[in-house]
Formats: sequence, C-alpha cells, structure tokens
Amino acid sequence: QGKSAIVPDVSADKRYVPVHEHTRSELAVPLEINGVLSGVVNVDSDKPSAFDENDLALLTELASQAALVIHNAFLYEKSLIRANLFESLITVGQAINSAVDLDEALAAITREAASLMNAKTCALQLLDESSSHLTLVASHGAGEAYLNKPGV
Repeated sequence: QGKSAIVPDVSADKRYVPVHEHTRSELAVPLEINGVLSGVVNVDSDKPSAFDENDLALLTELASQAALVIHNAFLYEKSLIRANLFESLITVGQAINSAVDLDEALAAITREAASLMNAKTCALQLLDESSSHLTLVASHGAGEAYLNKPGV
C-alpha cells in the first residue's frame, strides 16, 4: 500500500505471503518511480526481529537507487524503440519513393509494413467509391485464397 514495513514476526502478519518456510521476519520498502508505486523491495530473515530502523533507511536508499536505474533503463529502451521506428519509417519512405509506378509503391508499402510490424502478411485495400467496396490493391505474404477473395 505504498508504505514501508518492518515485520518482526511474519507469522503474526496477515499480509505476509510465505516464500520460504523458515522466514521469521521481513523488511519491505515500496519501489516508487516518479512518485508512482511500481513495486516493492523486500528482504526476509530466518531470525525474528532481524531488521530495525537502520536497515529500513538502508533498504529505502537502495530502493530509491533501484527505482532510478529501472526508470533510466525504461527510458533508454523506449528511446531505442523510437530510434528503430524512425529508422524503419525512413526505410519505408525510401522504398516507396524509389518505386517507379503506383503498383510498385503499393507493393513496397505492404512489404515494409509487414516487416515493420513483424507480421507474416500485410494487405492494402482501397475504397472503390462507385461500389462502396474495399478492393485489394497490394499484399505481401498473402496466400492465393486471400488474394482471390472478393472485395468487402
């Protein structure tokens, strides 16, 4: 619930979930990232009343540092994903721009979209305004049954 806890006797605490049968005491500290509860760091001991306020201060500092590391790792991973996405979008744009005609451009769109999304297939359908149906104009990785399917 977002509060630290020194539990001198886990058998007397309803909140305790046994991890090891010999655990007698526990110290739990919330893991907060930008003020948002994101987890908990807890340590257990086979000795009753093994933890005190000094241990709480130490684990609180460790949890604070851990939260910072986790947050930075998340930001780094997010920036890598964005960089990869931008790189993929540039590749898609280059493939589309190098197409000499519309069919080649549409084929490039479906091929690159499937690659970008790690998908086996991609289909591009355009609305035929005269019939109000979608018509398949390009696909990548689609089987014959799909390609011969009537428009929707």
